[in-house]
Amino acid sequence: VTRSSGTTSGMILMILVGSIAYSQLLAATGAGVGFVQWVESLPLEPHLTALALVGVVFILGLPMDAISIILICVPLFMPAIAALGLDPLWFCLLLLICLEVSALTPPIGLQLYVLKGVMPGLTLADIERASWPITFLMLLGILIFWIFPGLGYLFVSPGG
Repeated sequence: VTRSSGTTSGMILMILVGSIAYSQLLAATGAGVGFVQWVESLPLEPHLTALALVGVVFILGLPMDAISIILICVPLFMPAIAALGLDPLWFCLLLLICLEVSALTPPIGLQLYVLKGVMPGLTLADIERASWPITFLMLLGILIFWIFPGLGYLFVSPGG
């Protein structure tokens, strides 16, 4: 038990160290500021820019796990979202929901392969077929959340 706990703690520590190093690299090279300037210069309305950023996260979420994407994208995207004058809570919730949808979306969604490993008697085609209704419901939820962004504040108090 101690060895397993130590291994898990070490992996979490390495993820945090890598994340901090990445953030420091972005700050030192000015890449974060350059990204914000590039996003602000796009000829898109701020909500369409947010949709494009979420689309990038969705595509990355097909083959990658959510923690990696969050650690890579959030240090870049959040300053851009703030510069566009969008609600950061709304964007973060949208980002998390899209990450979950991408993990379930056939044919590459990582969670489909996890389920295949847990249920070896099922074929991947059966799992993919069964995931479509859930994927469509989650996409409907994203649409509702996009239209009514205040829904995010039903469960979260912005003041703490």
